[in-house]
Amino acid sequence: MSAPTLVVDAAVADVERPVVAAFARQLGDCLSQASGDRWRVEARPYGGIDALAPGEGARIVVASLQSELAGRDDAEAVTRRWEAKLAALVPRSAAVLLVTIVRRVAATLPARTTAEVPRIERIRRLNRCAIALSQASGAAVADVDRVIAYFGARELACDYRLRSPAAVEVAAWTMLATLVSLGTLDDHAGPGATERARAWLGRLPDLPSFVHKRLGTR
Repeated sequence: MSAPTLVVDAAVADVERPVVAAFARQLGDCLSQASGDRWRVEARPYGGIDALAPGEGARIVVASLQSELAGRDDAEAVTRRWEAKLAALVPRSAAVLLVTIVRRVAATLPARTTAEVPRIERIRRLNRCAIALSQASGAAVADVDRVIAYFGARELACDYRLRSPAAVEVAAWTMLATLVSLGTLDDHAGPGATERARAWLGRLPDLPSFVHKRLGTR
């Protein structure tokens, strides 16, 4: 018998594709542990939320505001465009996760024009968009920025690009923990799956041990 498959559609920036891959691995292992059966998670990355089409209600959608970081739309325009898209995606998805951006820029990057908003300020504005969009649409916020800040971006050797292996696993854990908190895993892996998934994930203070084990098995 083939393993059951769960599809994740991810609208992310190129630098976040390793995070999506790690999220798929973590989710597959979590579902297998919670259900007792082997699961396969198929992650399908897209360059932006505009590329996503409403599904049949079974897939998980991950949408990162970092996909807007290099764009020129202001925060108000981003919010309007995403609100319209989320209105179509949320009712026809198993879950929609909005991912925040780490508020650390390791090096000062020159602006394209003197009038351009500094990158760190654009990150702050886009993160506020995530909160507003969650309130308007019912999508959940996977607050990667908060969790990375809890342990320290410097300690994790990362900035908003999440380039260190540890930061990738922490960001993926944050997304998975948010998904598990919604209680929807029972719909996929049967009654009690959510509680078993919570036990497998552990709590935030346990995350360093979780990451160490994940990196040790690669």
